[in-house]
Amino acid sequence: MNKIGKQYYREIKTIFPSKGKNERRLLKRYKSRITELCDANPDITYDAILQELGTPIDVITDYYGLPLGIRLAGTLIIKMGINKHVTLVYER
Repeated sequence: MNKIGKQYYREIKTIFPSKGKNERRLLKRYKSRITELCDANPDITYDAILQELGTPIDVITDYYGLPLGIRLAGTLIIKMGINKHVTLVYER
C-alpha cells in the first residue's frame, strides 16, 4: 500500500465511531481493497481512490444504512455505555 492508500485508510479508520467485531472486519476488507488498488496501480491518486471506493463519509454512511439525503456531521459524537448518540445533519 502506498502513501495515498495509507492516508485513505487512516481517514476511514479515524471516523468510525466504534470498532467492534463487525467494524474491524469491514476495516480489514477495505484495507485489502485499498492494497489491491495500490498494487495494481502504484501511481494511483487520492481522487482515483475516492472514485473507486467513495469518500470515507460515504463508507460510514453506507455501513450504517443511512438513507440518501442524510449525511454524518464532520465528526461523530459517540457516548459509550448504554446509549450511543450519533449526530446527524440533514442536507437540503
